[in-house]
Amino acid sequence: MTVFRKSLRSRIAFLFLTLSLLPLLLVAVLAGAVIANQLNAFSERLEKTDLVLHRDVVGRNLRIDAFDTAAEIDSFFSRWKSDLRNWSEEDVIAEAAQAEDLSAQARGWDSLTEAQLKSHLGMKFSIPIPVRLFHEASSYIFRQAERHQSDVVEILVTGLNGKNALLTRPTSSLDHQSQAWWKTAAQGHNLGVEPAFLEPVSGLPVVGLSLPVVNTTSGNTVGVIFAKFNLTPLLRTLAQKANSLKADIQVLDTQGQIIFRSLDGSSQLFPGKVASWSQASSVEFQAVHTMPGFSGAGFSQQGKLLTGYARTAALGWGVLVSQPEQQAMQVLSGLMKTATDFRNLPWYLVLLTGIVLIFVVILAVFAAIVLSRGITRPLIELSREAQKVQAGDLSGHVAILSQDEVGLLGQAFNTMTAGLRERERERDVFGRVVSPAVRERLLNGQLALGGETRRVTVLFTDIRNFSTMVETMPPQEAVGFLNEYLTQMTEAIRPWGGFINNFIGDAIVVIFGAPLDQPEHAKNAVAAAIAMRERLAWLNRDRLKQGRLEIHSGIGITTGEVVAGQIGSMERIQYTVIGDTVNVAARLETLTKEIPGNPILMNKSTADGAQSLGVPLKLLGPRLVKGRKEPVEVWAVETL
Repeated sequence: MTVFRKSLRSRIAFLFLTLSLLPLLLVAVLAGAVIANQLNAFSERLEKTDLVLHRDVVGRNLRIDAFDTAAEIDSFFSRWKSDLRNWSEEDVIAEAAQAEDLSAQARGWDSLTEAQLKSHLGMKFSIPIPVRLFHEASSYIFRQAERHQSDVVEILVTGLNGKNALLTRPTSSLDHQSQAWWKTAAQGHNLGVEPAFLEPVSGLPVVGLSLPVVNTTSGNTVGVIFAKFNLTPLLRTLAQKANSLKADIQVLDTQGQIIFRSLDGSSQLFPGKVASWSQASSVEFQAVHTMPGFSGAGFSQQGKLLTGYARTAALGWGVLVSQPEQQAMQVLSGLMKTATDFRNLPWYLVLLTGIVLIFVVILAVFAAIVLSRGITRPLIELSREAQKVQAGDLSGHVAILSQDEVGLLGQAFNTMTAGLRERERERDVFGRVVSPAVRERLLNGQLALGGETRRVTVLFTDIRNFSTMVETMPPQEAVGFLNEYLTQMTEAIRPWGGFINNFIGDAIVVIFGAPLDQPEHAKNAVAAAIAMRERLAWLNRDRLKQGRLEIHSGIGITTGEVVAGQIGSMERIQYTVIGDTVNVAARLETLTKEIPGNPILMNKSTADGAQSLGVPLKLLGPRLVKGRKEPVEVWAVETL
């Protein structure tokens, strides 16, 4: 009975064997012919649907992925261009550019060569302008370059003579008139571009953008502002997107240079130029020369590799998203296998009909009609739902009324549409901007955007008398000093799994135990604090050799409950923690100034959790801290 219910072939055989005593040969032949003809017709229709799904569904998905990736790149460049536009329209920047032109003219330096300029300027890197104006304008561009989470690597301002007026770091060139980016910006209101490259000074992948500096009163162009932007956040986003799509992503500039390539889960920067760049038929060439936007996005199949491509609107970069055909077609594999089964089914029916031809009876006419309807009705419904999928409607679902091959075909179709809907859902999730550290937990449904209560350890540290130390330093030296210190502290924290939540000037806020679970977060926080002190001692020895001041810092560590989660607006969200635990960590850091010889202070919960570290701790007793009525039991690392 089970075999009969699950096999269409068994049901047909049973029917014809039952009717074998009724010798209506002609009717049996006609009935078999009708059934075989209808199955053949459906098989042909299924093959056409398979081809349409191959081109329309899979190709459309890869085109959308490529377009989404290009749009993500454009969003970065749009933000950078907007920042550059705002800076170029600042009155103090226009005044500095005009002052540089006047200063160069007054000194007769307009026509000097690069070498002659360097001999006049000596160790300086820009044309002298009034001191007050220089300090005001320099302060402005340094503030822009040092904004929190800024992608700016360098800012440079020139007059209309192409010579340096302002800059955020030394440069080997004093005159930029021969640079393509300078000419483009100086001759109109167009965006000048310096192609992406690995900068030798910082080792960062950067791209240079330039715009004319505009006098907002007269509307005239008075100079050029140029900035190098760090491509690392963009490339990290592309690598994460390639991971989420389980696809290879490639980005090319207008000359065929590969800027970024994600291959088999690994990322490469500037691996070289495309070998087939000169061939107009190559998919890389098409990606760079197509129209920007979704209308220009395309799809190509080269052997077993399926590729969607699109072009960015900002710089005309080409974007390619590729998947092996076997992987891209996984959602259709069940449907294709069932189609093969149906192509073979008519031959079986012909053989069965030949065996029972002499036994067919009049009842076979009625039985054939009933059987034909039982087979074709669900197949017609399945074909109708498949056409909806072809039109882009993924809500199709067919009712499973049997467990035979027709039922298996319906199950395969439902599995296919569910897979396509899941792919659409994943694209929506990854289209939103989330913190990279919690991406996997968010996709797995382990993290709510509204926040969660967690027990963590918070480490807070800052430099003592930082304002006094930097008030006499030039801005460039102050930034270098702070970057040197923060780099060393970050290297000390990383091995212990700390999540650097924020840099607040010279202060660092580090979280242990969120967003990723850490069973021994208190122990790891104390170990990281000791590593930070060791790094600071090494840094101070080096600074003393160079005749520079020592750096003194304090560290406060607190273990307790916080509210952790994605906090912000719909336009921007950030993972952070809030609660009394964070405040107490900051107060303990302040308390280190009042208890000499104890640079690392912690509360009792942290001390209990760090016992297995094997570092001697000492109890300093309860202390009142600002903002709390109840005293905090304070502990310190005894060996420091």
